[in-house]
Amino acid sequence: MIFNRLFTGEPLPTPLKPLLSVLVSAPAAGGIAWFVIARGHLDPVGYLLLGITFLMVLVQVILFAGGGRLRFTPVFWAFTFPIGATVNLVIHWLAVEGFPGWRAWSWSLAGLATAALLAVAVATVVIRDEKS
Repeated sequence: MIFNRLFTGEPLPTPLKPLLSVLVSAPAAGGIAWFVIARGHLDPVGYLLLGITFLMVLVQVILFAGGGRLRFTPVFWAFTFPIGATVNLVIHWLAVEGFPGWRAWSWSLAGLATAALLAVAVATVVIRDEKS
């Protein structure tokens, strides 16, 4: 239904575009669950979920890079779960593959995800105080 609406319906109003980030949540959460099911190993299903997650992140980048500047609203909280789930999945992947410097990459990604969550929290408090 969501894809049908996106492809055949009118474009979402600009303030609701952050809600499209939920498209990243399903493959990222599925990939995390698959790591648990596969006992921390990557198999074709795990790589498929990882690839779909990367594809959905790329779609988000394309959607928001060309969309101009969005004004902050509480709808931006919709970004927090997909960011956290994606970073969690990528950290699992980095650890399993054992890339050189994977720990530094993992901590950097975790720090960026935390900073994004804090930025949304601070912006929410700021706009709430401005309305008061």
